Amino acid sequence: MPEAFDTGPLSWVKDEIDQSLQKVLESFNEVNQNPSEFANLRFTIAHLYQVSGALDMVGLEGCKRYCHELEKLADRLAKQQTAVSQEVMDHLISAVEALSKYLQDLLNGQPDQPIRLYKPLKPIVEAQGETLDESELFFPDVDNSAPKDLPSNPIEESSIPIFVSEQRAAFQKSLLDWLRTKDAMALDGMRDAVAKVQQVQSKSAPRTLWWTASAFTDALAQEKVADNPGAKKLCSKLDRQLRNVAMGDAKVPSRLLRDLLYYVAISDRSTDTIAAVKNTFELDAALPSVTQAAEAVSSNAAEQAALAQLIADIPTLKDLWSNISVNDVAASALDLTTLVNKFEHILNTVQQGLNHVGVVSLFNTTYQTTEGLQHDAAKLNDVAFIEVAASLNLLESSCDHYQQLDAEANQKINTQISRLHAVMRGETLAPAVDEFAQAQHDATLVEAVAKQVLAALEIVEKALDSFFRNPENTAELEEASKPLQQISAAFDMLEMPVPKSIAQLSVNFVEHFRDHDSTGHLPVFELIAENLSMLGLYAEELPNVHSEAERALADALLRLEQAADRLGLTSSALITPALVLADSSPTEDVLAVDLSAIDLNLSDDAEAQAEAMPARVAENVADEVLDQAFDAELLDIFLAEAEEVLAALAQNLQALRVNATDSEAFVEVRRSYHTLKGSGRTVGLLGLGEVAWAVENLLNVVLERKTFPTSAILAFVEKVSAAFANWVAELQQAQKVALNPAPFQQQAAALISELEQNAAEAKPVVQKEEVLIGGTRKLSKAFFNIFLGEAQQHLQALIDAHAALVENSTDLPTPESCRAAHTLGSNALTAGFKAIGDLARALEHWLDEHHSTWTAQHIALYGNVVKALADGLEKAKALKNPRSSRALILALSESTAAMQASATQEAEAAVLEIERAEKSKKKSKSKAKAAEVPVEAVQEDVPPEIGLEAANLALVDLVQDELVSAEPLVELPVEPSALLAAEQALLRKDAIVNDELLALFVEEARELIPQIGKDLRGWRINPKEAEYPDSLQRALHTLKGSARMAGQAAIGDSVHGMEDHVIRALRHQVTVDDFDAMFVEFDRIGYMLEDIVGDMSSAVTSDTPAQAKVKAATPKSTRQSERKTQFLRMRADVLDRLINEAGEVSIMRSRMDREMQNFKQSSTDLTDSISRLRSYLRELEIEAETQLQSRMSLLQEANETFDPLEFDRFTRLQELTRMMAESVNDVATIQHGLLLNLDQTDAALQQQNRMNRELQQGLMTVRMLPFSTISERLQRIVRQTARELNKRVEMTIEGESIELDRGVLDKMGAPLEHLLRNAVAHGLESTSERVKLGKSEVGHIKLKISLENDEITLVITDDGAGVNLAKVKQKAVEKGLFSADQEVSDQALMTIIFEPGFSTADTVSQIAGRGVGLDAVRSDIAALGGRIDVSNASGLGAMFNIYLPVTLSVAQVVLARVGTQIYAIPSVMVEQVQKLKSLDLSDAYNANKISWAGREYPLHFLSKLVGDVDHIAQAHTYTPVVLLRSGAYRTALHVDELIGNQEVVMKPMGTQLSHVPGMIGATVMGDGAIILVINPVLLANREELASGSIKVTNVAPVVEKLKKVALVVDDSLTMRKVLSRVLERDGFEVVTANDGMDAIQKLQLISPAIILTDIEMPRMDGFEFSRYVRDNVQTSHTPLIIISSRTAEKHRNVATDIGVNAFLGKPVQDEVLIEQVHALLNH
Repeated sequence: MPEAFDTGPLSWVKDEIDQSLQKVLESFNEVNQNPSEFANLRFTIAHLYQVSGALDMVGLEGCKRYCHELEKLADRLAKQQTAVSQEVMDHLISAVEALSKYLQDLLNGQPDQPIRLYKPLKPIVEAQGETLDESELFFPDVDNSAPKDLPSNPIEESSIPIFVSEQRAAFQKSLLDWLRTKDAMALDGMRDAVAKVQQVQSKSAPRTLWWTASAFTDALAQEKVADNPGAKKLCSKLDRQLRNVAMGDAKVPSRLLRDLLYYVAISDRSTDTIAAVKNTFELDAALPSVTQAAEAVSSNAAEQAALAQLIADIPTLKDLWSNISVNDVAASALDLTTLVNKFEHILNTVQQGLNHVGVVSLFNTTYQTTEGLQHDAAKLNDVAFIEVAASLNLLESSCDHYQQLDAEANQKINTQISRLHAVMRGETLAPAVDEFAQAQHDATLVEAVAKQVLAALEIVEKALDSFFRNPENTAELEEASKPLQQISAAFDMLEMPVPKSIAQLSVNFVEHFRDHDSTGHLPVFELIAENLSMLGLYAEELPNVHSEAERALADALLRLEQAADRLGLTSSALITPALVLADSSPTEDVLAVDLSAIDLNLSDDAEAQAEAMPARVAENVADEVLDQAFDAELLDIFLAEAEEVLAALAQNLQALRVNATDSEAFVEVRRSYHTLKGSGRTVGLLGLGEVAWAVENLLNVVLERKTFPTSAILAFVEKVSAAFANWVAELQQAQKVALNPAPFQQQAAALISELEQNAAEAKPVVQKEEVLIGGTRKLSKAFFNIFLGEAQQHLQALIDAHAALVENSTDLPTPESCRAAHTLGSNALTAGFKAIGDLARALEHWLDEHHSTWTAQHIALYGNVVKALADGLEKAKALKNPRSSRALILALSESTAAMQASATQEAEAAVLEIERAEKSKKKSKSKAKAAEVPVEAVQEDVPPEIGLEAANLALVDLVQDELVSAEPLVELPVEPSALLAAEQALLRKDAIVNDELLALFVEEARELIPQIGKDLRGWRINPKEAEYPDSLQRALHTLKGSARMAGQAAIGDSVHGMEDHVIRALRHQVTVDDFDAMFVEFDRIGYMLEDIVGDMSSAVTSDTPAQAKVKAATPKSTRQSERKTQFLRMRADVLDRLINEAGEVSIMRSRMDREMQNFKQSSTDLTDSISRLRSYLRELEIEAETQLQSRMSLLQEANETFDPLEFDRFTRLQELTRMMAESVNDVATIQHGLLLNLDQTDAALQQQNRMNRELQQGLMTVRMLPFSTISERLQRIVRQTARELNKRVEMTIEGESIELDRGVLDKMGAPLEHLLRNAVAHGLESTSERVKLGKSEVGHIKLKISLENDEITLVITDDGAGVNLAKVKQKAVEKGLFSADQEVSDQALMTIIFEPGFSTADTVSQIAGRGVGLDAVRSDIAALGGRIDVSNASGLGAMFNIYLPVTLSVAQVVLARVGTQIYAIPSVMVEQVQKLKSLDLSDAYNANKISWAGREYPLHFLSKLVGDVDHIAQAHTYTPVVLLRSGAYRTALHVDELIGNQEVVMKPMGTQLSHVPGMIGATVMGDGAIILVINPVLLANREELASGSIKVTNVAPVVEKLKKVALVVDDSLTMRKVLSRVLERDGFEVVTANDGMDAIQKLQLISPAIILTDIEMPRMDGFEFSRYVRDNVQTSHTPLIIISSRTAEKHRNVATDIGVNAFLGKPVQDEVLIEQVHALLNH
């Protein structure tokens, strides 16, 4: 059952709601009596708004919607948008009264079912010109979700929109079929599509929505759901939701879910899905029961009963009349008699029960008409059939809307009655078009006629379908002739000539086929079926038929007449379709037809028909077809469109001939034929449409196979395109064209068959899309797009650098611009754009050599180069080869050479000057001093900046003036300032390279090296896969360029060598030796990079003073400043302190949570107290009023008179009670405000908790690094060891993305290296030995990292020989660890290998033999608090399992109490919590285990595990036992009490406890208590985990005796607490109850030793409760004490009669109570 509605909040506001509704009623009544006072309704709107707000506050969403509609209608009445009428006002008054009654029913305990308000709300909505569906008032509880065990098909999140789009197409197709045919197969298609969408949903909300939608599709199989118009609208909403999901909008509309649930709720439990949805959302209880529905109808039960009987009998009457209309005269007479008898059977009920005169008259007239037709069979003609059928339909409609019949409905009834009288008199009826179709209020009758037409068409279609399948069975045609004649008569009556002519021609065809041989007339059969289908669609649209349908029907009639003429059938009486077209289709309408739009609307149907009838196409393509359009103007539109389509088609085919992988051109070709197909079929060119469809279908298959068109397919499409061009030209000349679609269809089918056969035989190969550059060179499109994206970024960097130079010409080239030029050049050369690459490389060299001030010529040259690069990229975007910029490259080269020559001259001059200075120093110190003084003077007089600028200007002048002369370099005069400036410039350049580029290179290399290793290993595993060498070359090329830019020529050369090796390997079949050589080079690069990283810090400290001075004078680059803003170094202890402080915040928050819980409990108690006080005051008011009335009666009998003022003595009590009631309301208001504040505070605390958790997790994430940071280092260790031992080894690493604490990762590097070296040296055999053993030459080592519950697991396995235990024993005997004849277990031998100094190697080498490897491994793992297990399989390999604890700052734990101690257990370890009875617990201890889910859990008592052996387990009726799992071990833990889940902050323990097995950490609770976080599984298995052989047995703990339970029953919170404390101090376990009802519920769970109860309590008083206690067999002898302030003798006597053992008065003394309790218990 759903949760009962909480009437508490409603009771608080019910009085205010009633007052507001009363004012609304008064206002409505006033307007009803005096409509001119409608302006007063604006005050009513305010009252309704208040009511709506109050209903929203208490959670009544349905009532709020109801009230909102009342408010809207009142607003429309007040604004005169809706006329004020008595009918509308009556509806409003009834609606308000219904709402008031509904709210009172809620207070009386009725469930909240807003759908009960549907009938009074419906006329309110209809008065506004809108409609209302019952589902809009359906508000079930949607908080539930779909079961978790539903079938699922998880896929990538990014793939869901594409998948849903495919399912939407399937859903739309099935929905269309179902709407047309109501076929169960179509429903299955809808259900499958929805179910597949549900299976890929990972989130609960969308999964629930689509699960409910699948139940809705099941419900559509039931007529009462399928016939509901709202259900069809809901199908459309589902389609829109599929569209939204396909577009990436995964939001779940709550309204859509409620609508789906409504239709599932009203359906029967026909499928398991419907039943499951109903059970999950408790939908059966969300709908009103039959009794409630009966209460909701009108009070006139007799009329409702008569109406219900008539509604139930009308379908029978309609079925009988339908049989009469299709049978012969004899059968009709029998059915007519049955029909008249049925009318007579219900005649009295209708006449006496119904009060509506019009409905009764219509029933009587229909009865009289059928009775007259029974006596006069001559009048039983088609007109009579139609009119009686229309009367029955009108009667059914009137009964369905019986309460809403108005003047319009009465007019319809009167019109139909007069038509029935005319039928009986034999008069000619007025045309239905005049009487019905032209008047909007008669549209219902036209619909009634259309229903009969559709019913007759269904009979005809069934009969013709049977005949078409078996033309020899002409008997089937007998059933089709008469219904067709009735259809013709019906359309004749409605004055619809075109459908009448189609029906009449169909009759002629049926008669012809009945009398003549029909062999070979299959096209005619199909034409008739097509015309009848169109006729059915036309009838479905009645009475509002679109002009397009009229024209289509006229075209169909034209084709049918042509077929009739060929068979010689007469059609003289039929209407000419051309005239119909001329009348119904104005010229402007025809010209406005958009053929493409029509194609979009009709193409799905056309495709469905084409796909559904392949056999028909195959049989009909043998003959040539003459295509001619329906209309000349339509043909002109088609030809204009066809010319445009063919032009685009030729252009796209040209692109495909050049590049068959051009997907955009291919899609345009397919779209062109789709347009030709749809447009051709629309204008009547069916042959052209069939050819276009054949091509489109072929291209669809190519798209579905996700391949590219072959040359044969392209040739075929070009052939068809040429044919289409000829056909279009012929149509322009002759307005018609003859063609044979057969060859094209057959060739398309052959190509499809060939394509599917090739796809089935060949292995699927992913074809990469390519682009054609310059019409000659192909390039991968993905690579091309990547190149363009990166090139644009680098070009923008160059543009920005040039713009900066224009503003400030003193800046040096930035590292960003140099790097951009380098990368752009490398990428362009790789992509084959040599012009761009050469120019960018020239720019790179020019920027590298430019270290002087920029001149105007330099800036202009820079700008021209950048512009040329931009033009080249634009050419590349247009798929053209850029032109060579030879002139710019020469200009850059000359400028570069000039700058290099100038720099060389300056450097040589500086060297000569230094030599001269040294020589003069040797000759004379005084000369040396004299020589130094001018330099120093210059340095002192000229600031460093000016000197540097002067040097730069001098260098530029040297370049520009071409001072490279023939004069001897020795004699070149050089100023001292220029010499110093040149030296500083050179040093500055070196400093920039060493500091900035080297740091950037190291950072980039750390990203590239793992990628290179990954690609190299992947290539070795899949040598034929082209993806790996391509990625490898890109990474190597990037690394080479970065190394050379950073000045690391050695690394650059090594990478270049490896790059050449890769290229050589690609030229031939790559071999194993190639991979070995590449791995050697790769390892050499890794070692060189490690040397550079290690030397960087020492290089910084070893700078010379001159270099330091240069660095100080060098301006910091933009890149360096950006790096400083992006990264920040932090000491580990500071980070730990921040994490610790964040934990302290969590601890304080938990304390606040505890106080909040206490406050909530107090607020709950206050609510109960206010409720009781309000009930007491109500009783007091009633009692005071009763006494007052009694007093007044006595005064009146005594004829006493008194002063009016004297009356105050008698009303004072009333005044006091009312004032007290007001005070209680004030207290309730205050308490309500406190509760609101409490909720807001609670929400704020939850928000703060979430933010604090995110802060802690973020701080912890700072310490985490992925394991992949050391994976390449481990791979290199394995390869190096294998090379030294001449073994071939491959290692795979799984789980590289798992993040570990940086400290753990650093400390785990050495143990893992030891284990991997041992695996290669000791575990894996040599290549020859592996071949002899039948193993592969390559040994395999696998390292798997996983995160399981509370541990990090690292598993190292190999496929070698395993641990040689015989050799281990031999070495152990040699070392004296065992004697030769001593029996030693395998487990003990496995333990020996971890001993210090133990090794099985015969010789000592750099790899093995010293006996320190595994000992160091065990020590390092133990230092991290982990453990290591070893598994060995001789001849198959060994497995080392390393378990490490997870580092957490915040954890979810389960608090468990044993004795007085509380311990915390990580929640991730808990698998199940059970509560066992005493007997089951004893059995479990006897078996030393608990079995659950097929697994066994050894049973342990927590007190024993922690060393408290003296503690006695507390006994409970149900004892808690926690089933735990850690790693591969499981344990069942017996505790005294489970307190609950809590989020705690992990605190580190001291060194004394940190190495104790099972101790994880500690935490501080909100009250300051310190609690240990333990791993009971490790505590229970510490001996086994230490040695692997010792087993621990468990002995059942001694269970203490149960405490005696006392039940205290009192409605006073104070008394409950006082009595509980007294009894608890005396050793009792106290259970409290608020009243007798609550106490009875508690007795179902406990068996108290004694019961203490009050007398006066709500719901059930103490006396009633005492009687229950004594009448219950289980408690009949339980001591019972009453403690009450009612201590009168009569109360004591009643208690004694009931069987109460003791009666104490309030207040009771503690000693007296305890004495009485012990006396009763010891009695």
